[in-house]
Amino acid sequence: MSPKVKLNIISNIVGAMNGISGIKKDEIVNRQLCHWFRDDAQLGMRISKGLGVEIDPSLLKQAYCL
Repeated sequence: MSPKVKLNIISNIVGAMNGISGIKKDEIVNRQLCHWFRDDAQLGMRISKGLGVEIDPSLLKQAYCL
């Protein structure tokens, strides 16, 4: 995947996820971030950064998203 395509994907995901609201917002965002981290840790980090969700990179080696 080219860098430009990856940036477009990140932008689209962040844009869509910024629209999440309600009492379950954190649960939904965290669940979706788990999916992105499972696919590609770098992609997950970039999406979380775009959403303003702070992730400690040292936890990625031991973290399990359920």
